[in-house]
Amino acid sequence: MAYTMYPLTVVLFFASVVLMILAFAVLKQKKSKLVWLSLTIVAMAIWSLGYGFELASNTHEQMLFWKKIEYLGINLIPAFWLIFCIEFSGKEFFLSKRWLGLIFFFPVISYLIIATNEYHLLYYETVALDSSGIVPLLRTTPGVWYYIHVFIFYIMFALGTFTLIFRLKYLNPLFRPHAYTLLVAACLPWLINITYIADIRPFGQIDITPFAFILSLLIVGGSFINNSLFNVLPIATSKVIDSMSNGLMVLDNQNKVIEINPSLLKILPFCTKDLFGKDVLYHVLHYEGLHSTILERKAAKNGFQFKHEGKTKYILVESVPMTEKNGVYIGLLLLFEDITKEKKQQELLFKQAEELVRLNQLKDKLFSVISHDLKGPIQGIKEILHMTLRGVISKREFFDILPDMTKDIKEASNLLDQLLKWSGKQLKGEGVVKEKMDLFYSVSKQMKFFENAAKEKNIHFINEVPDGIMVIADIDMIELVLRNLIGNAIKFCSTGDTVRINANIRADKIKISVTDTGQGIKEEHLEKLLSGESISTKGSQKEIGNGLGLIMARDFIHKNGSRLEIKSIPKEGSIFSFELPWDQETIDEPKESAVVNL
Repeated sequence: MAYTMYPLTVVLFFASVVLMILAFAVLKQKKSKLVWLSLTIVAMAIWSLGYGFELASNTHEQMLFWKKIEYLGINLIPAFWLIFCIEFSGKEFFLSKRWLGLIFFFPVISYLIIATNEYHLLYYETVALDSSGIVPLLRTTPGVWYYIHVFIFYIMFALGTFTLIFRLKYLNPLFRPHAYTLLVAACLPWLINITYIADIRPFGQIDITPFAFILSLLIVGGSFINNSLFNVLPIATSKVIDSMSNGLMVLDNQNKVIEINPSLLKILPFCTKDLFGKDVLYHVLHYEGLHSTILERKAAKNGFQFKHEGKTKYILVESVPMTEKNGVYIGLLLLFEDITKEKKQQELLFKQAEELVRLNQLKDKLFSVISHDLKGPIQGIKEILHMTLRGVISKREFFDILPDMTKDIKEASNLLDQLLKWSGKQLKGEGVVKEKMDLFYSVSKQMKFFENAAKEKNIHFINEVPDGIMVIADIDMIELVLRNLIGNAIKFCSTGDTVRINANIRADKIKISVTDTGQGIKEEHLEKLLSGESISTKGSQKEIGNGLGLIMARDFIHKNGSRLEIKSIPKEGSIFSFELPWDQETIDEPKESAVVNL
């Protein structure tokens, strides 16, 4: 095939070589997002090379062959450019297989129509050789697909360009001049191509669009040589944002989402990729702290919480308003940190601090009891024995005071037993061991323990617990509870009073009550007991009280999943009650209350 080399063709050949060199230089940057820019430049080079050979051709067939080569590059340019702009803007989620297939669908179909035009004349209705100009050229008459091709071509190019412009609005001002360089260099050839399509042709049938690429090359080459052009590409920034453990959201001045990083999708359940371009306020109505933060549009740190999948999450959000130099508000940057673990650790530390305070108070209480309630009786017994050995107290006098000594020893022994069992449960951290417990048997056993004390005061001692009922509880704990509640009732009863223990069956619970007709509890003391505070009072016959029994009872009942209820009327009596689950498989129907009067 014979070709005629014109100055214009030499310029186009040179331009295509320079374009390929530039594409290779861009590719050497080793940045994944620049691959599509490199491919765009390669497509431009194909267009320039094909048009150069078209101008150098002398026959109709030669020109048609190179026209098809040109359109191989022309059809791919808008697709490559659109993908580059989407990646540059950090919107890679649009580049799914479905979207990529849609982007390349038009270039492929369009090229097939152009390559087979002679069979259907959809792109060019007529194609003829025109030798009237400086160089022989093809004169064409556009067909239907030509206008469709031009429309879709520029729609794709415009979408990419507007995406790029939108991204540059939020770019560091230091890099904006270089970014605009890239934008101008990209748009210049297409502006000139529009004049050619609009039939504004100062050089006749010669398409000067490829020559516009040469001018673009000079602009891009200058920026490239200055080593500034590709600093504008937010490759590193994107990587940093994507790798952030904290969530990031960027809103425009209309509260529409323009940026979200992957971490935020994990932190906030309402955040999805579909949120882009939407007003975020409609999606955060249930997040009061976040909603108010967005509306305020000022720098602040706020916390909010929400429940997700049955679990409470705590989020700290920092808002940073973005403004122009003139102070005009342009958007809001939101940084989210999931502080659920820290919050739970803080709550755990707070609980541990409370527990330490409680244990310290317990320690003080134990030492107080030991130094006062135990030391007093033991010291008294010690002095009596010492005085007896020295002959200060005669044998007769010793036997006279022996009942009082026995009573003191019994009370000290009982108190010591309580101290040992309670301190063992509290300080050693022993767990609750729940098992089946015969409630009637346990109540009877504790009543037997206080039988003599009840007889001494002539107290009516009644067990109204139905025989055969089995409850589920820690036996040691509940027996200690019963012992303390019964002992407490006897202590505050006078001669002729009644202490009654009963159990009322309710669905899956048994309500156990210890009721007495004793002196009752004063209103100020009742408030302290209901708030969990211990009080030390003496019984109806000046029995020693240390306040330890009710503390232990309340604690053990709580550990068995219930709470201690107290009702009292001064001079009329008191009711101490709590609930326990009962084993309904043990008996079909509980027996009638077996009233036992001791």
